[in-house]
Amino acid sequence: MNSLADLVRGRAADIIARFGTPVSLARPAGAFDAAAQAVAPGEIACRVPAILHRRAGRGDGRAVATVEAYIAGSALAAAGFPAPPRPGDRLTLDGALHPVLAVETLSAGLEPALHVLRVGR
Repeated sequence: MNSLADLVRGRAADIIARFGTPVSLARPAGAFDAAAQAVAPGEIACRVPAILHRRAGRGDGRAVATVEAYIAGSALAAAGFPAPPRPGDRLTLDGALHPVLAVETLSAGLEPALHVLRVGR
């Protein structure tokens, strides 16, 4: 294991844990119910700290607000959330549910250090 990669992952996680805002991340999931011969709805969810960056822009001639949520890879792993996050996951922020539109995973070494989620408003 690369000591620089460990340091980068550790520092990113420390900063986010110290200064981040708690958010909930959820992914729809279901289990097959043999008796009903159908998929029973469910979800995988966790609560992790995130650094939030709110952005305003224009799209299709109207104002569009998005949020970038920076989440440490180690925080997701510790919470048991299946990494990496992906579009279609849902982020609860300030009591409101927002769809994850895009995800960029930044790695230091072989393990993800940081997940950057672009979230719609």
